[in-house]
Amino acid sequence: MFCEHGFKLDDNGCKICECNVCSKQQCRMFCEHGFKVDEHGCEICECNTCPEVMCTMFCEHGFKLDDNGCEICECNVCSKQQCRMFCEHGFKVDEHGCEICECNTCPEVMCTMFCEHGSKLDDNGCEICECNVCSEQQCRMFCEHGFKVDENGCEICECNTCPEVMCTMFCEHGFKLDDNGCEICECNS
Repeated sequence: MFCEHGFKLDDNGCKICECNVCSKQQCRMFCEHGFKVDEHGCEICECNTCPEVMCTMFCEHGFKLDDNGCEICECNVCSKQQCRMFCEHGFKVDEHGCEICECNTCPEVMCTMFCEHGSKLDDNGCEICECNVCSEQQCRMFCEHGFKVDENGCEICECNTCPEVMCTMFCEHGFKLDDNGCEICECNS
């Protein structure tokens, strides 16, 4: 008999012909890379952390992911699309830079300058080779978690508010912070 999560033990600590059953965990948290498992293979209320990929190769389309969503030292390869359509401005790409069977609505911008607050858009919503300029806001207020930003990435005179972290785990060194300085349900190491 095979038991995915091991066998139950009797009062003497000996295995009996009965399988361990994982109890349904009620973890009020989101784990990007899934939950850790105990010695019986049952999920516990602790997030998997991905080890840093120690890889010296460059992958144009990013690295492949393992079962936990962690990067491994293998390159993603784009499959050859069999699109039977012509796209004046080329095809859209997915999060790995691989072409998908959808047309770009905007032409590719041939611009060599870096725009800290993004590029301006034309009447069709397509980027043009001009930078957005943020006016120097003089907000007479202090925001613990920084200021909100508008659609151009420019700060506005409104404070970021942090949602309350709904996390049932204890973190000895506190929680990690997101880009807005707000706690997220992940422990500092």
